Amino acid sequence: MDVATVLLIEPERLMREGLKVLLRGSPFSVTHEAENLTAAEEILRSAAKIDLILAQVSSKNDEAIAGLAHLRTIAPDAKLVILTAVVDRELLNQAMDLKINGMLLKDISAEALIRSLHLALLGEGVFAIHGFLLRDLDPPRSLPSELTLPSSTLSLREASIVRCLTAGQSNKSIARELGLTEATVKAHVKVIMRKIKAQNRTQAAIWGLANGLDRREPARNGAAPRVAAAAAH
Repeated sequence: MDVATVLLIEPERLMREGLKVLLRGSPFSVTHEAENLTAAEEILRSAAKIDLILAQVSSKNDEAIAGLAHLRTIAPDAKLVILTAVVDRELLNQAMDLKINGMLLKDISAEALIRSLHLALLGEGVFAIHGFLLRDLDPPRSLPSELTLPSSTLSLREASIVRCLTAGQSNKSIARELGLTEATVKAHVKVIMRKIKAQNRTQAAIWGLANGLDRREPARNGAAPRVAAAAAH
């Protein structure tokens, strides 16, 4: 993909610098940064071309959510993704009501952040609930009554395949590495996506990154990772 221009809204300079470092070398370039919504509005009104607005928001700052949504009326083509330390049901519902493109936890890995921003730029809604991603929530309040992760356990084989997905490997590549047929890998991928409720391979890869299943984090002592149940309150 072409390099996307990013307006970064974050009150702390150290955090802004850190995010710029994380995005360096990715398809996302922080071309503008602002400490607050007022400064961000000035930037957008200066006719700067912004593809994506990435903003840090306090979990209890309702006015900031509404203010961010207002920014997109100034730059209607820009996608808007929020970073927050805690996601609760009220904050999530408000973000979706205002048609914000995504809400991600601040402890997300760099790889998962970049993949999530890519999805948002494509117009998909990306919302993180305790490490799990929900997308295409339409209408905005179509959340189930209980936001939980599946309690089933991934097998060792499934965990290995998820690690391969986080590396962007094809079914053919995974089959060759694990000594399986492509048909077997395809069947495993379908089961994995059903278990974690991912709707495509990219989401499954992001889920794997968010849950520590990347190529750098092998399962310890041969134990299969368990998908922890976590309800949003």
